Amino acid sequence: MKIYLALLLTVIFSAASIAPSFGAGERFALVIGNTKYPDAEAGLLKEPINDARDVAEQLRRGGFTVDIGENLTGDGMRRAFERLYGKVKPGSVALIFFSGFGVQSSRQSYMIPVDASIWTEPDVRRDGFSLETVLSELNSRGAAVKIVLIDASRRNPFERRFRSYSAGLAPVIAPGGTLVMYSTALSSVVPDKISEQGLFVRELLKEIRAPEVLASEALQRVRTVVIRASRSEQVPWISDSLTENFFFLAKAPLPGSNPTPPAALPPVVAQPLPQPPTPPEIAAAPIQKPAVVTQVPSINPEKRVALVIGNSAYRNVARLPNPQHDAATVAAALRQVGFQSVMLQTDLGLEKTLQALRDFARAADGSDWAVVYFAGHGIEVGGVNYLIPVDAALTSDRDVSLEAIALDQVLTVIARASKLRVVILDACRNNPFDSQMKRTVALRAVSRGLARVEPNDNTIVAYAAKHGETASDGDSSNSPFTAALVKNLQTPGLEIRRLFDTVRDDVMDLTDRRQQPFSYGSVTARQNFYFLAPKS
Repeated sequence: MKIYLALLLTVIFSAASIAPSFGAGERFALVIGNTKYPDAEAGLLKEPINDARDVAEQLRRGGFTVDIGENLTGDGMRRAFERLYGKVKPGSVALIFFSGFGVQSSRQSYMIPVDASIWTEPDVRRDGFSLETVLSELNSRGAAVKIVLIDASRRNPFERRFRSYSAGLAPVIAPGGTLVMYSTALSSVVPDKISEQGLFVRELLKEIRAPEVLASEALQRVRTVVIRASRSEQVPWISDSLTENFFFLAKAPLPGSNPTPPAALPPVVAQPLPQPPTPPEIAAAPIQKPAVVTQVPSINPEKRVALVIGNSAYRNVARLPNPQHDAATVAAALRQVGFQSVMLQTDLGLEKTLQALRDFARAADGSDWAVVYFAGHGIEVGGVNYLIPVDAALTSDRDVSLEAIALDQVLTVIARASKLRVVILDACRNNPFDSQMKRTVALRAVSRGLARVEPNDNTIVAYAAKHGETASDGDSSNSPFTAALVKNLQTPGLEIRRLFDTVRDDVMDLTDRRQQPFSYGSVTARQNFYFLAPKS
């Protein structure tokens, strides 16, 4: 009996040693290349179908079951997504590659089918496919790893029809276990001359062919090479919340072997489309030049940690549109400039806010830099500043200290960082609780905006608006303050004192001088501090 058992174990371990190990469970991919947009002013795109075929072939070699669609209509894309949803089982891997036109609307990114008839921004939400909705559905089906690769940051082909619009794609609020990559930075587009060269997909194919490279590392390599090759004109964006190791290709093939990929599913090709009816005459809106964010990745030996909170879904006052997306944008930017730990939290009540601060205090202890970013409602009562959780009611001024978080508590949390401590508050909005708040103490003033502060040495506190003033949410995916902050903290060689001065100038330009950010505190003159170090 012992001999049989030994033989059985030998067979099992031998089989395990030669079995491919890709990470996670079964692998399913949906690859879409859309080129023929008859209703778009840009017309025919050159690259997407060939790119989609190349990506699909490589994914099959990596063990994916691939469904590829070319020039898909809205119905075709809907059926393709439904097929993918139907295959996904708990523990499996789901990957989406989309090349075509992508448009952001109401702070979400949409993949556009070829028959979309878009004349107003609501048409984007009607005809497009929301990236967040797709990820949510995959997550609900139990996918352990969700990967989305979007090569759609082209100039919005419908832009002249909109009264106003935001260029490029918006940050995605993704569930855990998700890896998302855009071909360029948020709210930016790939310059035409670079787009025609297919730089992003070319480098993507190189990296996903590399055996035994973690997916997160592979995409960071793509980003690095694209930035260098484009001389920072194209800066891919990555959002990474994977919770397990995953490889596009786990093991290299043996010398002389010629692995046969799984049988290919035939491409789904759309039928010729009828031309859309001639629309009524619409006046062309002024075209805004898309923002181009300059980024050069660098390895920073310092330990830098951040806590990023975005509170949008307030329960007792109106919802704020921007903070969730502002927080996601800031968190992604901090990761990309080299922060080793970024804790992103959204819509926190009081208890969860306190727990997040406790957890972050442990990370901040012994760090070189500790940064806290908060977007949401803030309030000053009696000269004390508070950050407001989403479950606060604040029916009385004496409730504030019980239901909100004092700024001093936040400063205490980061006090043990050895070199630099930064608190950034995009929270200087009009106080929505003021009209319902009962005053119990005559001298307890409730003021507009936040009060000025005097932090300790090597500590900076930055407000979206000067003390006693209020800030704007703006009309685009991010508030004016956060948009300027992200742009500047990703600029190489911008020292932190000058950085906040530049943010102030940019916001004043964006708001016609109606909003003036302000920073308080001081840092030593004996050392320069950079979010992103100067180019060597």
